Amino acid sequence: MDKLTVDFLNLTKESIHRNYTGEAYDYSETDWNSIVKVAKETGMLGIVFKRLKELSKQNKTLERLVASQGDIVIRNGVGEFKKKECLKKVISAATDGNVPVLLFKGVVISELYPEPAMRFSADTDMYIDETERDRMVDILTRLGYEFDELESNDDVVKYYLPKLHYIELHSKLWSYHRGAKVKEIEKMNLTDKRRHGVYDGIECDTIDYGEQLIFLMFHLCKHLICEHASIRFLTDIILFFYAHYDEMDLKLFKSRLLLIEYWKFFSLLYEIAVRYLGFERLPEMEELKPEPYDEKKAEATIVELMLTNRDDFDNQNVCQLVYNMMPYLMGEYKEKEQLSKNEKRLAYLFPGVKEFPKEFGYVQKCPVLLPIGWIHRIVKYTFDVTFKKGERIRGVVRMDKVDARVERLRKIGLIE
Repeated sequence: MDKLTVDFLNLTKESIHRNYTGEAYDYSETDWNSIVKVAKETGMLGIVFKRLKELSKQNKTLERLVASQGDIVIRNGVGEFKKKECLKKVISAATDGNVPVLLFKGVVISELYPEPAMRFSADTDMYIDETERDRMVDILTRLGYEFDELESNDDVVKYYLPKLHYIELHSKLWSYHRGAKVKEIEKMNLTDKRRHGVYDGIECDTIDYGEQLIFLMFHLCKHLICEHASIRFLTDIILFFYAHYDEMDLKLFKSRLLLIEYWKFFSLLYEIAVRYLGFERLPEMEELKPEPYDEKKAEATIVELMLTNRDDFDNQNVCQLVYNMMPYLMGEYKEKEQLSKNEKRLAYLFPGVKEFPKEFGYVQKCPVLLPIGWIHRIVKYTFDVTFKKGERIRGVVRMDKVDARVERLRKIGLIE
């Protein structure tokens, strides 16, 4: 790994543990401009900011950088405090109304960091059974929240208080994603087991810890395969695991990860945590016999989570690859990988009913309309690239980007 990556890993290690007392690290040759840039892009700036301030006392360049980012960090921290106050009101109203809403991620994870308000978030995730969703929506509406129709779908409805608080109300943890892996996760009934507790000052119910960690692994892999995932996904998962492993059924946890083919990857994350992020080996984890450590896969995973392999094109068009990457997320890619490059292009032009984009919903509802769907899709594509230049990736470029991403996923072991 290059020096920037090693430096950032050490900064992360020193920032995510309460009262870290590990071996001192030499930052004398560190490129602080690049470190701060990576911290901002990976969503880690608030988390590492306290340590950066301490280190800046011996470095004028870093002192200037810390001063330039201070107002942003403070403003975001204040924003987190305001969100938490809004959330308290929402949970209080749900409790008074006997509406069984669950919080997950969010405060359940942020409280594990030394300074919870410095884990900046875009939204609050809640789970509600579909039969109770209307009652929860009524509560949000009464509290002044507005419906975000554009960003909502059948499985996740979104509400917001302008400039204050954004809520994603899930009735399915996997949102609109469908496929073999989701079917297996669905059988696990992850939301059936619940815990009551106080998380970062919020008294609420949450998804039981072992079940929630299964979801967090799916969430990480979804982002790695279909979008981008940063190193904060890793620190979230590892802090959560170490905080709650003794309250989980670890044998069941392993069997479930084996079923959805995430056990190898979780073993790799565990090893990264031990070897690079200052966590101790757990006898309970060792008893489960993690997969053997693969240094090349570990380094490739760290590089992927640092987001240093992205370019402007990736940043602007990442969401347009979701449809192409869905078979890889669902573990349904083996047949696709047996195709030649030209056969893959042909399959992209003329997908089957199962792989047809969701926006052409009539194809799934009435498979005999598949040929019409092909024509409709080609006409729409032609219109988009002609009149919406810059908004639609050209087919050849898209497939080259997919091939590049698949190759990176092989290197980290998410695709064999």
